[in-house]
Amino acid sequence: MKFLFAATVSALLLGTTSAESVDYYSGCNPFASLGTEALGEHDMQCDDKPTAGALAKIHLVRIDCDPGVGTSSTNLEAEFNFRCEESVQPKNDNYPRASACIANPANPEKPYSWDMEYVENTPVVCNEGFISRYNFEATTTCMRLGYYCMLSTPTACVDRESQCEPVVDKPMEYWDRHNIFCPAGKMLREVKMVQAECAANERKFQWVCCDEVEDTGVMQFDLNQWCLGVNPAHPYARRDIGRIDSQNTPSWRCYNPNELNFDVKGTGNCIDDCGELIDCYGTVNQTTGSTSHSSRNIEITAHIAANMNPSLCTDAPTAEPTAEPTAPTAEPTGAPTAEPTAEPTGAPTRNLTCGNIPEYVFDEYWTKVGDKHAVKFNDKGEIRLRVKGTSKSNIILLLADSSSIPASGELTESTSARELFIGGADDPVIHSSECAGCAPDASNILDVAGNSLITTDDYGDIWVSVSGQVVNVGTGTTVNAESTVYSVDYNASDAISVDTAILTYSYDDPECQNL
Repeated sequence: MKFLFAATVSALLLGTTSAESVDYYSGCNPFASLGTEALGEHDMQCDDKPTAGALAKIHLVRIDCDPGVGTSSTNLEAEFNFRCEESVQPKNDNYPRASACIANPANPEKPYSWDMEYVENTPVVCNEGFISRYNFEATTTCMRLGYYCMLSTPTACVDRESQCEPVVDKPMEYWDRHNIFCPAGKMLREVKMVQAECAANERKFQWVCCDEVEDTGVMQFDLNQWCLGVNPAHPYARRDIGRIDSQNTPSWRCYNPNELNFDVKGTGNCIDDCGELIDCYGTVNQTTGSTSHSSRNIEITAHIAANMNPSLCTDAPTAEPTAEPTAPTAEPTGAPTAEPTAEPTGAPTRNLTCGNIPEYVFDEYWTKVGDKHAVKFNDKGEIRLRVKGTSKSNIILLLADSSSIPASGELTESTSARELFIGGADDPVIHSSECAGCAPDASNILDVAGNSLITTDDYGDIWVSVSGQVVNVGTGTTVNAESTVYSVDYNASDAISVDTAILTYSYDDPECQNL
């Protein structure tokens, strides 16, 4: 593969370091009168280059290739000239994506072969960053576009487009009429072919180019990566607000990129390698809030604590604090009594309200683990609760071994626990994961669309039981096989003796209060 160095670009707009731009060529291959099968020989890949980064240019050219005799010659060859822009991230992570594999019904002998207009079916959008690889993949039955997205933070995006050109019933060499490229220092985030205002037989390319923000360091990058692994739709970790009506206190959340403005810095919404909150680009609109995010305050806080590396900190702390803190008073005033007041015999002993769950009613006294409410499993390994909520209500219970929790009640990724999620009608799934903060395996996710356990009109009875390494969830007041709706057997070598259910931060950040 040929390549040549372009001029080193200037520093990016937002104070980032200079990045290097390099042009490569995919290699000459036949294009004469061929459809999409001609594209399979051209892999435009930047993630494997010495200056790893993302694409900034895609252009079909005939430089140094056999020009043939006219465009219809069977000797006609071409290749893609593509430009790779070096990333300024401390490290790069690239994630594979693909369009649907589409067969051409008009060409049963070669269902993978399409004319130029096929590209309209393969829009490429990397909401989590930039396009780092772009290549077409032909199978014996269909054609698809495979691409990779590089996890990064875009900003200062601009829209570009080519002119309208004939594509309907045209071979792939017509791509040379469209030069997809970004201004110096910017990289491709989105590429698509559209008709828009073009004539019926014409199309044009539209693409989005963005600057790359030099992120705050390794720790913030790892948090983004963690969010992406939990839910690819929410790849950005920010300490920011959620829903404007119920989540207007900044908290660690994983956000859909469409909820963040990457041209504006937030306030204390990122973390540096020293563990200090700092201002960074990508903030929620403080007036409208966010509706597409996952609240993950407990997991992200635990991840930070578990993965902090003092060697990454550029400004070491002073050897001694400047002053001794003032000693606390011997006893706080208004200390609670040792025992809660008595409750009526046989009645639910505690009612709580938590975020968008208007009311929980437990059959056991709740206790506190740190600042969180919790319920002990009975001697049969069961808890029962009645819940009334809305379509937006979700429940997350941390099924924990209380002996693994320190006296402070601090929950970390090393806490011995399973995480259980029960979603409302807007998020109708039940899933569990084998450890605190872990993403659930696909096999442990149950779709309960139309049968959510959280009801809106009246209280719904839910039970959770743990027997050995088996977690069961059911409805009603009797724990048995007939009422079971969800069951997972972890059969784990690292067994967990679950005895406590802790109400952790759900998607609606419950801050539980007595009723």
